[in-house]
Amino acid sequence: MAGGRFDLALADRLLTEAIALEDSPIARGARARVRIARFQLDAAEMDAIRAVELGGGARALEIAGWAAYYRRDYDLACQRAEEGAERTDDVALQASCLTLSGRVFHSSGNLEGAHDRLRQAVSIAPAEVRGVAQVFLG
Repeated sequence: MAGGRFDLALADRLLTEAIALEDSPIARGARARVRIARFQLDAAEMDAIRAVELGGGARALEIAGWAAYYRRDYDLACQRAEEGAERTDDVALQASCLTLSGRVFHSSGNLEGAHDRLRQAVSIAPAEVRGVAQVFLG
């Protein structure tokens, strides 16, 4: 709720308290997203890695990929995104991973790889998550 009100400091604090009570990949992933939004990229990376270590699977890999992307570690971001896309049957999550890998390919000049992944992301993504892939594809 705090994040929905754009009170990211409160969201971070509440997630920190939740993690102190019970560490989980869901809480770590949520805090990583908040920390990316707050541009606390090293802290976001640590949370994302912990989410992976706690067994967060493809969802943890996706947020870890975005954390690496914003830290400008594009090779690691792409590796995590590609692995996440392969390890999930959740189309929204797969679309996010494909969007990330497509964005990395695009920024590195691999336009064919970028178009392939971004087109695939747009084709499978539910409406609520399709916009980012469409923007990058455009």
